[in-house]
Amino acid sequence: MSACWYYCGGESGPERCIGPVSLAQLSALIRSGKLPCDVLVSTTKLEWDEADSVEAILRAIPIDRERIVREYIEYGESEVPEWGWASARMFNILEGAPELAWELIVDMINRAPSDNALGFIAAGPLEDLLSKDGATFIELVEHRARQDEKFKRALGMLRRLGMTAEVWGRVVEAAREVA
Repeated sequence: MSACWYYCGGESGPERCIGPVSLAQLSALIRSGKLPCDVLVSTTKLEWDEADSVEAILRAIPIDRERIVREYIEYGESEVPEWGWASARMFNILEGAPELAWELIVDMINRAPSDNALGFIAAGPLEDLLSKDGATFIELVEHRARQDEKFKRALGMLRRLGMTAEVWGRVVEAAREVA
């Protein structure tokens, strides 16, 4: 049986939740704009999360991947980057669906037109992903670095931030490994 979802509409708090609804119904409300993408949701009525940080919902609603990638590249290409819509969306995706974040980061790196943009993406979402979920993604990172010179160059632009010593050591090694 699939999970029942509850949501808090408008100004109401969790004590005035609406539901149960199916994931399909909830995602249709978000897609249509009747609910904001960050509406509070729960399957238990005990713990509430913003919808755009819940993997099941992120995978059920269309994510404007193109806009996220394009805006990150624009941030990196500008003289004075301004964090905006894409950075807020990416933060929530990193929190709720790191595998989806990985896909977006790889796309951003592939499409980065300059070292400025590449460094910005490396110092932003890639560093955040490896700081939060480095142990989960380090093997993918190492494999990608062996296959993709541009990705390897992005690794060389990272700072340690919150990475564990083991993850950081492997990142440094992957960045300097000779193909």
